[in-house]
Amino acid sequence: MPTEAAKWAARIQESLDVGHAFAAFDLAREARAAFPDDLRLVLLAALALMRCGALAEGRALLASHESRLGLGEEASMGAKRSHTLAPLLTE
Repeated sequence: MPTEAAKWAARIQESLDVGHAFAAFDLAREARAAFPDDLRLVLLAALALMRCGALAEGRALLASHESRLGLGEEASMGAKRSHTLAPLLTE
């Protein structure tokens, strides 16, 4: 049985899938208030922001969770960089 956070993530993903990025971000904001430690919700919120055109805000959200997402120094060097979210953090 999916957790409550997983149910939120599914609703957010559905909104993104049909092109409703603003609705997806609203859902993500509400979900993150209830589940602030869920990284999947952080990623979905950042994606929703970026799809709304708020690239700087999406990058800032990802950067604020840098250590938890594996975006630290070692992720920004060499081949590991291409396998992380680090490229999203630069213009």
